[in-house]
Amino acid sequence: MQRAVSSERGFALVWLAVTMGLISLLLVVAVDAVRVWALWGRLQAIVDAAALAGAGSARVREEVDAFGNVYSRQVVLDPVEAAQEANRCLDENLRWLGVPREDLLEESRMIDIGDNTVRVQVVLVARRFLPPPWDTLRVVREATAEAVVEGP
Repeated sequence: MQRAVSSERGFALVWLAVTMGLISLLLVVAVDAVRVWALWGRLQAIVDAAALAGAGSARVREEVDAFGNVYSRQVVLDPVEAAQEANRCLDENLRWLGVPREDLLEESRMIDIGDNTVRVQVVLVARRFLPPPWDTLRVVREATAEAVVEGP
């Protein structure tokens, strides 16, 4: 009987070590999942803001008759100015993304200016807490904004 008690004590210690290891692994995965979810949300907000900034740089050209009545309005979106505004907004906001510079492995951006639309796409590759091959995360976010004007 004495022999069974000592072997059960050893088993309890092994069981505790395995359980603590699994709990630690689940904790790391949970923290990483929350970090990924937050990164997606923040990056989408940044891309949305950049697209809106680019579209917000549009000018409205009005044609007025001799009596001061507006009979035509047209949105004029300068592609160079829209791209500069979108890039400026991206540069300002990506600093506040929450990813340390040493964890950000790659960043690419694409800004496409259409007739009255601005489309912004950002691709980030960041380092994660997990071991290889899950040690990097690639996040792609895009947004489109359109410059419109109400009136005749």
